[in-house]
This record gives sequence, structure tokens and C-alpha cells, in this order.
Amino acid sequence: MNWAKGQNFENIATDYMIQRGFCVLDRNWHAGKYGELDLICKKSESKKDILVFIEVKGRNSKCFEEDGLNAINQSKAKKLIHSIQAYQEHYEKNHNECNYEIRFDLILVSSSEQVIHLENISLIDFIS
Repeated sequence: MNWAKGQNFENIATDYMIQRGFCVLDRNWHAGKYGELDLICKKSESKKDILVFIEVKGRNSKCFEEDGLNAINQSKAKKLIHSIQAYQEHYEKNHNECNYEIRFDLILVSSSEQVIHLENISLIDFIS
């Protein structure tokens, strides 16, 4: 997939999260050798904030949900975990805040701009 298509899928995912009341903190945040986090959003809840780390996958196939899930393998899951940990350190240092919850989501976008949002995915399940 080329860069422009990837950016378009990420734009769709960003708009989708904003429409659901999330604030976008970062896009394409680089975590050194571990790669990047596509989208990082925040939503303030009654007791604490939720930081959501989102992997965005665009697919042209009719089975794009299954294809998207298959894009996260053991190696990718480990990199995501390390990237999330690096972002948490960055966030706590720059926002002087450590009372928040985190979750990992996957947003799948089809070539027809259909969105499937899979929430609270356990990356540990991809490693074991």
C-alpha cells in the first residue's frame, strides 16, 4: 500500500474517533526501533482518562476484517507493546499525569471507506 492510501485510511480513522468524542493526541508517533503508533486518542471519563492506542489497517479485500486481524503477528504485537510503553513514558513526563487507563484498538478501513472498530484487543494474546 502506498503512503497516500495509508494516510487516507488514517484520516478516516481519525475522523471516526473524533466523531465519537475522542481527542487526538498524536498520529504516526515514532518509538525509535519499535516503529510507530498510527493513532493515539484520549477520552476523559468520570474518574480517569482513557488513552487509546490504535493500529489502522486499510484493506481492499472483501474479508478485510479477517485480513486486518491477521496483520498483527507476534513480532508486530511485541513492537506495539514496546511503542505503547515508550509513549506512556513520554506522556507522563510531558503531561505530569499518570492516572489513566490504556487500551489497544484496531480500526479497519475498507477501500469503500467502511470502518470496523475492534476495541480493547489484548496484544499479549498475539505473543503467547
